[in-house]
Amino acid sequence: MRAHTHIHLGCIFFEILEIQGLTVNGTDMGAYLKSIPFIFYGWTTLLVVLLVILGIIPALVPIKKHLKLVEEKGQVFPDGEAYEKLNQKALEQQDLNEDVDKTKARPYHFLLPMLAMIVVTIASGIDVLKGVIVAVILAFVMNVPTKRITFAEFCTASYEGMNYKRAGINLALGTDTFPPDIFQNIRTATMLSRLVEKGDIEDARFADIYRAATLGGAKFLGRDDLGRLAPGAKADIIFIDLGDFSTGAIEDPIRSMFLSASGRDVKMSIINGRTVMKDRIIPGVDLKELKLKGQEYFNKMKSGYPLRDYQGLPLEQLFRPSFKTV
Repeated sequence: MRAHTHIHLGCIFFEILEIQGLTVNGTDMGAYLKSIPFIFYGWTTLLVVLLVILGIIPALVPIKKHLKLVEEKGQVFPDGEAYEKLNQKALEQQDLNEDVDKTKARPYHFLLPMLAMIVVTIASGIDVLKGVIVAVILAFVMNVPTKRITFAEFCTASYEGMNYKRAGINLALGTDTFPPDIFQNIRTATMLSRLVEKGDIEDARFADIYRAATLGGAKFLGRDDLGRLAPGAKADIIFIDLGDFSTGAIEDPIRSMFLSASGRDVKMSIINGRTVMKDRIIPGVDLKELKLKGQEYFNKMKSGYPLRDYQGLPLEQLFRPSFKTV
């Protein structure tokens, strides 16, 4: 979990560098790599430790008595009753420690994901996002199946929800998979964020996720002409009918829309000033025929699943019915 935390803190640091315009060759990673020789704290710490080991600098006062105890008795515990209690406690937990040792975190559990992130980031042309994705996947494979960390703990460490927004990192929301409805995606994002943040709704309201789906996406693409209605921007507009009975009472348009509406309530869609859908009709497109073709394509794709399944399971097991048929 600490590995995930450090990965995300590093990404936040890189994003802050870019926000402040501190880049080398156009990248925040380049600026960081160039700054390594000037990180005096790290070099000073390394030098002090080396000098203490060589005996050139004496040990600091707080640890002198402990060093003396180690040299004379070979122990790091205090003498007397306190030592006996600690020793007894250690003996009592010896069997437990043997089991825990199997799932104990090792240095390579942290170093390998970090190394993977660095290698992928550099190999992909200083793309930190790709590096983070690979590192998180590797950390998952190394820690969750072996029960070093639970899936819930992994998710909490890897996905800190709206804390990124508070750190000044741009959030973008989009989908090309399930759920296929952007309204459902915004609902899901809000619920997951509140779950991860233990009920904290700050920066996780519908309006915040709505901004991520509009302005956040436009910023991610580097397009000031998208995601907004403003002079000079593309006229990309959808009209949503909140008057249907199923929508219920209207309190706030944004909240009511994402609480009750869905893509079926979109009545008109305009892309760059051109009306492409009106009253649920797309000119030149037969929706019934399109649906039939889509079903045919899915059936063909479905028949190929056993060939791609790593266990080679048949269709009957891969696509079990929700209820038994009699």
